[in-house]
Parts: sequence; C-alpha cells; structure tokens
Amino acid sequence: MLRILFFLGNVKKDELPYKLTLELAKYMLEFYNVYIEIAINNLNDRILKLEDNIFINNLNSDNITSASQRLDDLIGRKNFNVVLGYFYKPNIILALTKIINPRDNTVYIGSFHRVDHYERFSSFYRYPLRFISKYVYSFLDGIVVDSFTIKKEIERTFFIEPDKIEVIYNFIDIKEIRKKALDRLDSEEKRIFRKEVILNVSRLIKEKGHEYLIKAFKIVKEKRKNARLVILGEGEERANLEALIKELNLENSVYLLGYKSNPYKYMINSDVYVLTSSYEGFSRSVLEAQALGLPVIAFKSKGSHVEYLNNSALFVKDKDEKALAKAIINLLENDRLMDEYKNKSLQNIKNFSIENGAKRYFKYFETKLKEKKLEKILNDEI
Repeated sequence: MLRILFFLGNVKKDELPYKLTLELAKYMLEFYNVYIEIAINNLNDRILKLEDNIFINNLNSDNITSASQRLDDLIGRKNFNVVLGYFYKPNIILALTKIINPRDNTVYIGSFHRVDHYERFSSFYRYPLRFISKYVYSFLDGIVVDSFTIKKEIERTFFIEPDKIEVIYNFIDIKEIRKKALDRLDSEEKRIFRKEVILNVSRLIKEKGHEYLIKAFKIVKEKRKNARLVILGEGEERANLEALIKELNLENSVYLLGYKSNPYKYMINSDVYVLTSSYEGFSRSVLEAQALGLPVIAFKSKGSHVEYLNNSALFVKDKDEKALAKAIINLLENDRLMDEYKNKSLQNIKNFSIENGAKRYFKYFETKLKEKKLEKILNDEI
C-alpha cells in the first residue's frame, strides 16, 4: 500500500490545491491501493473539515524551521512514503524536512500550479533568493508542474534541471460537474439566462481583465441587442467594474452575480465562455465550461491556458476589446462555427479527466520510489 501525505501549507477552501487534493485523494482511495492524509500549517475557519476518511494533520506552525521539524515527525510516525507539497513556501518547508532527516523510504515532491507563485521572483534584485531556492529545491526528489509553460518558467526562475520537473496536467471531475450542472436556477436567474449569455467565472481582480470583457460587450450589444454578460466571482475590483458598467449604460445587461459554489448550473445555461486574463495558470473554470460543451474565446496572453486549450478555443489578441467583440459576434451569428467549437471543447476536455490525472500521479509516485530504492542500493554497494 502506498502511503501518501499531501502538504498544503495554508489554503482557503476555494483555492486550487484544496480542490485538487480533495478530488485526487477521494478518487485514489476508491480505485488505488493507497492510504492518504493531509497536513497544513494551521487549521482555522478558512478551511473546513474534509470529507470521509481523509484525516487533516495540523502542524500548528507557520515558522519554516519548526514546521519542517513537525512535518518530519509526522512522516516518521505514520510511515508516509510519498509527500507532495503545494506552492512555494510548502515546497521550501518540505525540502528542509528532507535536509533535517532524509528518510530512505520516503520521496519528497514539490509542485507549482500558479504563475504568481514564481513570477514575483523574476526581478533582478531577487537573484540571491532565486539561487538560495535553487539550492533548497535540489534536495527534493522531484517537482510537479501542471504545464510545459510553467516548467520552462520554473527552470528559468529557479535554475532547476529539466529532468527534475515532471509535467502532469491538472484535472477535473467531469462526471461530478455534469451532475451538479443539473441543479435548477431560481426565478431571477432564469430571467437573466433566458437570453443568450456570455459567461466568465473568475475572481474580480485586475489580472482577470474584466474591464476588456465589459468594453467588448458594449460593442457586442450593438449587434446582439438581447445578449447578456454574466460574471461569477468576487474581489477587490467589484466597485471599479460596477462603475464601468454604469458608465457604459450596461446596468440592465451585465450581471456581477458574485461567488457561486455551483457555477456549473450557470455554465450549462450559457452560450459562450470568455477568458480575458492577462496571465493565467491552470484555469479550472474554463475547462469546467468545456466539460459542459461551451465554446471558448480567450485572450492569447501569457500563461498555460494557451497550451492546454490548444486549438479548442478561439484566441484573440491580448487586451484587444474590438477583436474580442468581433470573435464573440462571429460565434453567436455562425451556427456552424458555434457547433465546431462546442465539439472542440468536448474533445479537449477528455485530456483532463480525473481518471487520467490519478493514473499519472500514481505512476509518478511509484517511479520516484523505485528510483529512491535503486539509489540506496547503489550507495550501499559503494
């Protein structure tokens, strides 16, 4: 039996590592011979009790040194042979854990899943910290990233050898998404979605480019009088976006509906999904939309989305609201094009099933353990 510990650091319930870990753990427990637990730095009201038989270990420390010592103690007491950390600080803690007490029967694997967790190190004055990170990461047995785009950036930012980094695309639970999509809209929501709807699901922050989407929609309205724009999500830009909507006289056709725990029932009732981020890591939302057959239009901006969407989306120039509006209008007015990109979405999403993700992770874990055992045998012979 493979004994796996996922180390999340400090995360919110709606953040990517929480969702990925819970979905992967539940699937692997059902279909693989594994035992799984989770460790975080501090339990608080931001994270709820996990479901079923997945136990959370609270390290009760944000200090890197003490957290490393407590993580090592946990690994030793419960005999975990695979530990996977998420993001920069947990990766550092995990590497220090191995430095403190390297265990022959345990592999220590870091991971990166968002561009903003390495972009902040790209400036020149951060060079010393980048070299320190390179040294610390050298102790990890492997690093997982969710795209070849991020792989190149991690190599460049932290000077890490390419062979140390494994690309495993993130995944979504397609069956669960399609099940939840059947939930009913309330009466007000039905009124909004009665017309053709352009949808975006993302946090209301500057990087997500909502201002370009709203300005593009103003142009769309000139041709598609009944069209509506719906944005799901919350964030610091809400007031600015509300002001822009009012300035453009779009109060009756642009809806900021806030964060929704079940965005899928809105996706299935929409016509087009639009991604306008200035940079993007792994956007679950756009792939969730593809799982429900929505055609996708996206900015060709920096990030992994260009890679994993590949030719399944209509790409337009970054921050060009006129080009974006033209693409939306073309899609809405051309049934053949609409059907083509619906089919492309459904074909592309097959690459990101949880079945494929779990298989890749399990195989990678087994491979790293075999490498560790072989390394020990060779060292013993020497």
